[in-house]
Amino acid sequence: MENLTAFSLFAIVASITPGPTNFIILSLSSHYKISKTLPVILGSCIGAALLVLVVGIGLGSTILAYPVIQKIMTWGGLIWLTVLAWKWLCCTNLSLKAYSTI
Repeated sequence: MENLTAFSLFAIVASITPGPTNFIILSLSSHYKISKTLPVILGSCIGAALLVLVVGIGLGSTILAYPVIQKIMTWGGLIWLTVLAWKWLCCTNLSLKAYSTI
């Protein structure tokens, strides 16, 4: 029972604490209609639920038991972030006028 209480308290605090996802949703909802923002909100909720599900079914202990999995995930994440950063740096379609609200 105390695990459920601790988890519930963490879930409530994590859901109301401003984080990157909440700031992205806030920014999008201030610029666009709900129809454009709703997929981001749903994706955020589904992603959080999947994270809890994956940890709940024991993937965390599997990763701890096999350190090579953690190394693979670390390098995969590094490669993914590097590709995203490269795409962002090479982007030529950046125009701040398109996003100006003033």
